[in-house]
Amino acid sequence: MNEQMDRQKPEEIKPQIVGEPAPEDKASGMAIAAMVTGIVGIVCAWIIGLNFALGLAALVLGIIEFKRIQEGQSNQKGKGMALTGIILGSLTLFGALMYIIIAVVSAVSFSTWLPSILNNFSSYY
Repeated sequence: MNEQMDRQKPEEIKPQIVGEPAPEDKASGMAIAAMVTGIVGIVCAWIIGLNFALGLAALVLGIIEFKRIQEGQSNQKGKGMALTGIILGSLTLFGALMYIIIAVVSAVSFSTWLPSILNNFSSYY
């Protein structure tokens, strides 16, 4: 028997698997990414453009991962993280929309009342 092992090349020796590997007991990377982009989106909500991009990314990643979890393709541990990404992404997008609406309304109102103020101001001098 010892002679057989001596003649065998190292690449020919195959390890024996005693049992099946333990399933991973952690959240997927997509669930973590959804939550992190949602948190960063909320923190950066005041930066126009970035808030929209991060909110959209968190929402899309969260929805995709949540569907994968529902179908059993991904671990249940990431369900809360995916849901957090969906909620924070939605809030970030809502904030970005409100930011744009307020900016447009302010610009329109500013262009409406500014000429009248300038006319009143110039009449004093």
